[in-house]
Amino acid sequence: MKGRSLASSLLLGLAACHGAAAPPPAPGEHAAAVAAVAGFYGTIAPHSATALHAPPNVFRFKGWNSRSTWIKLIELVPDGSRVEKGQQVARFEFNFEEALPWIKKRVAETNADLESTRATNAEDARQLVSAAAVRKLDHESAELDTGKVGLVSERDLSLLKLAAARAGVEEASAAERLASTSARSAAELAVFDARAEDWANGVQRYQAYERRSHILAPHAGLVRYGYLNHARRKVQKPDDMPSGTPFVFLAEDERLSVDFLVPEPRIGGLAVGQKVTARLPDDERRIVAEIRTIVPFPQEVGFLRSDDELPDAREKAYEVIADFAEPPAFFSTGLEVRVEPSAP
Repeated sequence: MKGRSLASSLLLGLAACHGAAAPPPAPGEHAAAVAAVAGFYGTIAPHSATALHAPPNVFRFKGWNSRSTWIKLIELVPDGSRVEKGQQVARFEFNFEEALPWIKKRVAETNADLESTRATNAEDARQLVSAAAVRKLDHESAELDTGKVGLVSERDLSLLKLAAARAGVEEASAAERLASTSARSAAELAVFDARAEDWANGVQRYQAYERRSHILAPHAGLVRYGYLNHARRKVQKPDDMPSGTPFVFLAEDERLSVDFLVPEPRIGGLAVGQKVTARLPDDERRIVAEIRTIVPFPQEVGFLRSDDELPDAREKAYEVIADFAEPPAFFSTGLEVRVEPSAP
């Protein structure tokens, strides 16, 4: 038996000397081994928080039409500070202040046009009322003259009756003119009044646009800065960012979690309640966390990391959230970490 073992050893050593290779690993074994060494990509996040998003950089008004997909951060409260409900957390750039004087000028002009039209129409109505009253008196006088039967000749009586008929037509015409002019004046005033109201509402619309640049806290909590994927760092002033970017998280307390991505083929090795460890990429200290949530469907990595330029942007991954019992001081929101399943 010893001779056979020795012969076997010699044959194996001879094969090694002649470059005989061991059987290659299965296709998934190598990728799993590399992933196990590198760990999963993750970021530190508040345990329970409300995301605050960059507002839209849009201003549309009469004579103005501006739209941009990016917006600049101007003011931001310090990271980790506590804010109350309704308190301003951040202010973004608003480049349309010159529109307000222009809008106020239009308001003043339309109000002046409205008052001028109202005064002109009132004077026209007063004159037409007087003219209609005169025509009515003329008609009444002409009607009285037709009662001179036997006092004047038949020819003169006929003329008086014609004059009365003419006065009646003129009275009716004056009344109709007064009515039509009154209707036209009312319509004209309605148009000018609508214009004036529209421009007056324009001030409120401008103020609504301007208010959007001020981000207020929806509830009390701790401010936790977000992470800008395109800049590869946490938010700071004066950052430019796409509208809709979650730039700040308003946390309910100081608890922290880790949000990490697990490739679709490896999700079967994880379960809710399982322990994992997280560490900074250049630090060997590992902090234990417990898986709280596994999102039940995978998404593309480029979507989850808001970066379609990543080499693995089209690969599918599950989002997993694990909570720290006692997060260390060197962990803060937005930091990139490596996550590994804990040893059994």
